[in-house]
Amino acid sequence: MSWDPNMRRWWTPNPEVALKLRNYADAAASEELNAHIRRQKQEMESSAATDADIYIPVPDGLAYLPYQKAGIAYAARRPAALIADEMGLGKTIQAIGLINYDISIRRVLVICPASLKINWAREMDKWLVRKLSIGVASSTEWPETHVVIINYDIIDRHIEHIHSVLWDLLVLDEAHYVKNPDAKRTKLILGKRTWDPESGSWIVHQRPIEARKRLALTGTPILNRPQEFWNIVDFCTRHLSYQQKPEHFRSRTRFYARYAGYQQGYYGWEFTGPQNLEELQAEARRLFMVRRLKSQVLTELPPKIRQVIEVPSEGFERVLDEERKAYQNASDRIAEARSKMLVMRASGSEEEYREAVRELRAAYTVAFSDMAKVRHMVGIATLKAASALIEEILESGNKIVFFCHHHDVIHGLQEICEKKLGPGSTVLFYGEMSAENRQQSVDRFQNDKSVLVFIGSIQAAGLGITLTAASHVVFLELDWVPSNIAQAEDRLHRIGQPESVLVQHLVLQDSLTAHMAKVLVEKQQVIETALDGDYSSPYAQEVVVPGETESEVSTATRARIDVESESITEEQVFIAQKFVQYLASVCDYASQLDYSGFNRYDAALGHALAKRDPFSRRDAVLARMLCRKYKRQLVAEFGEDEYRRLYR
Repeated sequence: MSWDPNMRRWWTPNPEVALKLRNYADAAASEELNAHIRRQKQEMESSAATDADIYIPVPDGLAYLPYQKAGIAYAARRPAALIADEMGLGKTIQAIGLINYDISIRRVLVICPASLKINWAREMDKWLVRKLSIGVASSTEWPETHVVIINYDIIDRHIEHIHSVLWDLLVLDEAHYVKNPDAKRTKLILGKRTWDPESGSWIVHQRPIEARKRLALTGTPILNRPQEFWNIVDFCTRHLSYQQKPEHFRSRTRFYARYAGYQQGYYGWEFTGPQNLEELQAEARRLFMVRRLKSQVLTELPPKIRQVIEVPSEGFERVLDEERKAYQNASDRIAEARSKMLVMRASGSEEEYREAVRELRAAYTVAFSDMAKVRHMVGIATLKAASALIEEILESGNKIVFFCHHHDVIHGLQEICEKKLGPGSTVLFYGEMSAENRQQSVDRFQNDKSVLVFIGSIQAAGLGITLTAASHVVFLELDWVPSNIAQAEDRLHRIGQPESVLVQHLVLQDSLTAHMAKVLVEKQQVIETALDGDYSSPYAQEVVVPGETESEVSTATRARIDVESESITEEQVFIAQKFVQYLASVCDYASQLDYSGFNRYDAALGHALAKRDPFSRRDAVLARMLCRKYKRQLVAEFGEDEYRRLYR
């Protein structure tokens, strides 16, 4: 407190200090202190709020969950905040929601791990309603956009650009990246200064990044290691004056002494262990932190939350090129064999048809063999590219299940996990293990608190076991049969699971696997919505095959072609031949339906039919089925009446 010589009384601007002398307060002071207590109680409640009466703009087809609205409202009321929700609850969405809500925010700097830059850009594109340009900084280029996304590792390369802007919002994603006060990135973001007792002033060694509002995001705020929490505390309270801060938040030394047991030991200053943690959490919640657990908002969550996270593919361009070539070759080989089989089904002899079927099966075998080799390469590359992100996932301290396909990916992942968490923290489950050892892995994971990670192969561990000790599953590789993915998810999502299950697919940016994972997640969401919560496996017979599409042509039987060929007219045979010859003449073999001949998947069949001489009734039946997909082109070229004559 301070003495006022004019008023001849002690005073303080800090209500927390005044509360200690509450018994001596007059009526006016008592009322002010009571109002302060009510405000603090409201702040504490809002830090765990699961709903808010607030309107936040959102793109069509999307919606914020009630607890996400509460988080946005909490951050909107403060110059600085920490959203420390558990992983999977949408901290990124809440940060973008703050930008949507506060129209004064126009210049935004997002600092995140390199592995999450792509995900941030995708989420911005998806959730941002305001017309703000978005750019991702690289090691050599700085985007001149409203929103800049940059990773911690390259801040030093663009520090002049960063300091040239007064940011409206600075977002630190995975904010525990700045836990080390001596790290270069910490100094670049938070600045560094020392007190000079001779001059009685601070000497600035490194300017902090200036921002009107600050937002930190982390699902692991390290409250159990208080010395590593200090920098986040400093980041979120530096707008407060010295008097406004709680006594133990006024300096690093005071903070360490109060919460980390920092004291003089036999060999010098040392940390003796965390203490006063309930007080620390209460102060953090009162001043800047909102934190909700999945168990607290379970009624708002779907049974499964699915995310596809693309990790940067720099350095793995050759792998992606090999994958594209293998996919293209497999697609072309299958398409050619498939078109021959369909033509022989329509017009060939029984023996010619059977031979074409054998050739198609052989094409599938070769295609799968070639793709399997590339798939292995992509799996290894994904593990290397995602290693930093995997370590971040392990930071949660919760039990986690990983699914892979190849053994060297499994063992490489085990090495990363045990390096991070220590020997014995990980158990494996794959086909070559004995039944007894596999069961021991399951039992240890379910019952032993020291075992935090289960790594299984999709084929071996995807059926018949229970892994409900975890509510977080990560796929590093996919399976060709999507039902196997759904079954693997359900090792966690089954009777005995009290929480929503977070399903994450870590994929290499621009890879075929990334595309497959996105399609898989979209289809799962559509099917589960249609089934109204029936989460049984919907993919029992579905196989993902390069180049294969379901159509009237591919499902036509010889019996159906026999029947239709009896009734088709000579005029329709002529029109069918004319139509396929026209489509072949303008075909550009594009992979999409781009109204320029056949798409790539139909091109082999279409060109084969166009070359048929003579062109039989059975050929015409097959051509008529194929031409339905290309009505727009045919009507534009030959007219509606001519098109209808083929099908009347």
